[in-house]
Amino acid sequence: MSATTSFLDRVTEPAQLRSLTDAELDQLAMELREKMIRTVQLTGGHLASSLGAVEIAIALHRVMDSPRDRIVWDTGHQAYAHKLLTGRAASFGSLRQVDGIGGFPRRTESDHDVFDGGHAGTGVSIAAGLAAARDLLPPGDPGRRQRIAVCVGDAALASGLTLEALNHLGQTHHRLLIVLNDNEMSISPSVGGLSTRLNRLRLSRAYQGTKSLTTRVLPRIPLVGRPAYRALSWAKEGFKRSWAKVSFFEDMGITYIGVLDGHDRSDLEQAFESAFQIDRPVLIHVKTIKGRGYAPA
Repeated sequence: MSATTSFLDRVTEPAQLRSLTDAELDQLAMELREKMIRTVQLTGGHLASSLGAVEIAIALHRVMDSPRDRIVWDTGHQAYAHKLLTGRAASFGSLRQVDGIGGFPRRTESDHDVFDGGHAGTGVSIAAGLAAARDLLPPGDPGRRQRIAVCVGDAALASGLTLEALNHLGQTHHRLLIVLNDNEMSISPSVGGLSTRLNRLRLSRAYQGTKSLTTRVLPRIPLVGRPAYRALSWAKEGFKRSWAKVSFFEDMGITYIGVLDGHDRSDLEQAFESAFQIDRPVLIHVKTIKGRGYAPA
């Protein structure tokens, strides 16, 4: 591990991430992981989940403007990188200590923390409510441009609150990004029909390849790229039925994009930006490695 965290020390607000080069962002990701490891070795904490969500946090903060835009962390112990990127790096050594940094998002701690999240299940409902409130603003109100995202773990899909929120969102046109952080791990093994359906989506390599091409290439094409991307999001239903069975999410009325490499920051940024151009809920399914960068985790 390096003795200094030069880029992390420079980032006191997430807006500063947009001025960093790709090489600097890669260095920052390494520094974030080092900071988490050093701190949790002393204070304890939920290390593995946050190590796996570093690139997700960086990408979200680069395409969004927090705290004006709202980022919800469903499983709060994924949010260490988010805390470090939002002005709390200097005090992160007090993690989980009396009067120190909380182990979960905490509204009294930072304007960047949307709600006091704990374990899995509540985040999608919170994000759905935020999106509904935004869309009640009068036409022309600048608040209607607000971007809202929620990062949810795969185990949270079995939560009744999550399923209720997804069922509701599918009948709306709320512009909302749902990032499914799929590390195939939870406190207990996920079982049942939802777990089986996720496995089908993970294993459908033909579908993954086509979605990767769509996500990477189309948004880059000037003028026609994004309209074509939107059109394909509607036209792909027949293809998916052949290669990936029937997507649980599409059947509920939620646009599905995946499976993406959750550690490819550039791909994540492109996919997130494209999702925010679609006037309906979009779920981006990303595959991550829990404990990435630290074998004991």
